[in-house]
Amino acid sequence: MKISLPSHYLRKDLLSDVILLAVVSLVAFGLFHVLKSPAKRAYAAWIQRAHRDRGTAVENGTPIDFNWTVHSLDTGQDVAVSTLKGQVMFLNFWATWCGPCRMEMPSIEKLVRRYKGAGVAFLCVSTESEKDLRLFLRNHKMDVPLYTVRRMPLFFNKGALPTTYIVSRAGNVALSRIGAGQWDSAKVLHLMDELLADTARR
Repeated sequence: MKISLPSHYLRKDLLSDVILLAVVSLVAFGLFHVLKSPAKRAYAAWIQRAHRDRGTAVENGTPIDFNWTVHSLDTGQDVAVSTLKGQVMFLNFWATWCGPCRMEMPSIEKLVRRYKGAGVAFLCVSTESEKDLRLFLRNHKMDVPLYTVRRMPLFFNKGALPTTYIVSRAGNVALSRIGAGQWDSAKVLHLMDELLADTARR
């Protein structure tokens, strides 16, 4: 279909409109990037705050409480934590609605893959329903060992999520952290290797 311009609409008018449209587009593009930069900086600051060490949950060397039971999403069975004595343990308390918890999950997944079959018991524990946890796994395609617990054991209830403990074979806390962590970092890998080497010598 041929579009006819009004007789008074001259070529110079068309050129002026094209130039005006180009200028408006450039201004809009510039504003988008100007506004985008503070948003990116705010997001980066949030990431830094989430990863900031908010303190240790308990002192290193503290014996943990083994007198509690979790329910495995993988097997559908209850697991007495006392049966895991003698293994290096990675205990992570988290929730699907917790942003820092979700943010650290990929590094936990990498840690799980690295030490699969090495004698490390990984427990990512939540008080949420199995339905919510399975939905999270399906939506995020995560492969981590998830467990539910009806009530958080008093020893581990620090009033903040995520809270994580790395436990020696002797059942003592080797590292604890309140807040998100980078769990596949060189520091953590070195600690895990040391704990496993101690396990091998026992």
